[in-house]
Amino acid sequence: MNHLVANSETVNVTADAVTDVAGGTTSCLGSIHYSGGTIEEFEKLVCHWLQGDRRKNFIVGYVNPHVFNIAWKNPDVREFLAQCDIAAVDGLGVALAVCLIKRVFQSRTVMTPLFDRVLAKNHVHTRAILIGGDDNVVSGGAGAINRASGAVEVTVKSPGYQPLAHYLQLIDAHPECDVVLVAMGSPRSEELILAASKRVSGKLLWNIGGGTLHFYAGTQARTPHFVSAIGMQWLWRIIYQPSIAPRYIIGTPLFLARLFTTLVCREKSNAPRL
Repeated sequence: MNHLVANSETVNVTADAVTDVAGGTTSCLGSIHYSGGTIEEFEKLVCHWLQGDRRKNFIVGYVNPHVFNIAWKNPDVREFLAQCDIAAVDGLGVALAVCLIKRVFQSRTVMTPLFDRVLAKNHVHTRAILIGGDDNVVSGGAGAINRASGAVEVTVKSPGYQPLAHYLQLIDAHPECDVVLVAMGSPRSEELILAASKRVSGKLLWNIGGGTLHFYAGTQARTPHFVSAIGMQWLWRIIYQPSIAPRYIIGTPLFLARLFTTLVCREKSNAPRL
């Protein structure tokens, strides 16, 4: 195992790592985990849990260049991704990085369409907690989710600006809710789900993403399918949400630099020893 220092924090950079987990197979880019499946496979896994005995937690998250950059410095986000049953590749940059570094094709799974597909299925009636946004966003999102699904019903909702301890108490207070939908942005969503997973069982803990909640609430325009299909949803989001532009303007060069570091460390670890 190699080590490097980034922003005064030590990050482990491994070569290839493949581990079997409850949701399937997870691989790594350096020390950052992702799931190498398709949206169809992930949909089946989530639906299987919803239709099963629900004895164990099932954790769903995603990794894109922004989350990758956060995970590079934040051990809780790295641990969250490692614990995920599904850590979907939700960014074109990460999908291309897998192709470059791992030399295998990796499809993208944008989180909103995956959420749409699961809601559209018929499951056993399930109560859910929804956390994220402000009062208007979380209320509008809860209503839209309930209209879209005949099975998943949001019965508890909370804006996403309280301390994490508040949400842990909220989850504890509602054991009847088997699904917890979190949309507070990174790293708070990952940190909350990681903490919750260590104190509850039998829950679907899903980081649906702040964008997904806003789309359902109607406070942001949905990315057209053709824009998403060519991997340009980031540009669409900048147009409609200019405040996130630094995430791409600053974050993209950082992501590329960290990928280069990962690639160099991988090549060194694979080099024959003389």
